[in-house]
Amino acid sequence: MPDLLASVSPEQITLLETMAEPYLGNGEWPVWQYVVNKLDGSELDAERLLRSLPRVGSEGFTGLSYGAAWLVQPHITEDSRPGLTVAAAFHLPILVPVMAQPFLNVLRVMTQMRLNAPESPHKVKHVAMTPEDVKRALPGISDVFMNRLPGILDHEPPTTGGGAQTDPGGQWSWELPRKILKYKDVRDLRSYIERVTAQAEFPLSVLSGAFAANQIFTGHAVTHAPIRATVYVDESLIRELEGKSGTTQWKLDKLTGLLRELNSNYADEHPYACHALLRAILDHVPPIFQLPNFDQVANNHSWPTPVDKKYIASLNNFRTQGHDVLHRQIGSKPDLIHLHDVPPPVWLSTLLRRCIDLL
Repeated sequence: MPDLLASVSPEQITLLETMAEPYLGNGEWPVWQYVVNKLDGSELDAERLLRSLPRVGSEGFTGLSYGAAWLVQPHITEDSRPGLTVAAAFHLPILVPVMAQPFLNVLRVMTQMRLNAPESPHKVKHVAMTPEDVKRALPGISDVFMNRLPGILDHEPPTTGGGAQTDPGGQWSWELPRKILKYKDVRDLRSYIERVTAQAEFPLSVLSGAFAANQIFTGHAVTHAPIRATVYVDESLIRELEGKSGTTQWKLDKLTGLLRELNSNYADEHPYACHALLRAILDHVPPIFQLPNFDQVANNHSWPTPVDKKYIASLNNFRTQGHDVLHRQIGSKPDLIHLHDVPPPVWLSTLLRRCIDLL
């Protein structure tokens, strides 16, 4: 089984250091062009090194997996911002005091909150943590780390997907699922990484992972299974859209509502609703591009890369399928639409990323 604790090469350390340096300074991962240019000076292939970092779960950056780094899309563009996980701190000790150890402290708070939450025989227990909860439990925690915390939680297996923005000022809360209790006795970085590997509950590395072949690790045995992700649109993208609501002329509540309804119906395996919501989203966003319809968005907008343009062209073709779901009348033969007919999530994530850039 791949080992997140195995030693990495000096070249891989150079990559980790290059990515970490700007993050340590301003809390943002560098754009990929910066990393590539820095490593070019040492005659190193940045993308090859990034994809060679230790990883458990599915191979590469698609599917359910966890490693020293994460991506938000499978193809890395010059303006992409891949980031490092808590596991990277095992190989790059400079990240331990500013990222890994504070995260482990917060994780301990989260497990205690989940354990101590009141029970009710009549209501389902929903437990969430706010920044105020963290500061009460850890009064010495730095504001710098607290600003970075949601981005860290979003890419760690015990906490991924739990965030929600609760007001226009950016206040957030983080849902504490039952699975977090599996980490209640974790106290150091090594034991955290070992627990992550043993639990085999990894986050989606990129949004196309729902349609990738996945390797899922259970104990020390490796089994192969076609795992379908339960999240279609990454919550971090939805929160980025919500964060734009105060700086754009467009009202984004319907768009974010449609995206969350899409996630809900995808998780519940409702293919017709997913098709209808996707079609609604595509017809809703053209004004952001200053264009009247999605056909012109696909054909007339200047997309950052040829791959992006192909993804959007595929989404445009999907509109016919959405039209079929909405308007085909009842007949004497069974319908042919199933959940696997829903487009790969990376197509929509590419569209949303461009919307965010334009807002």
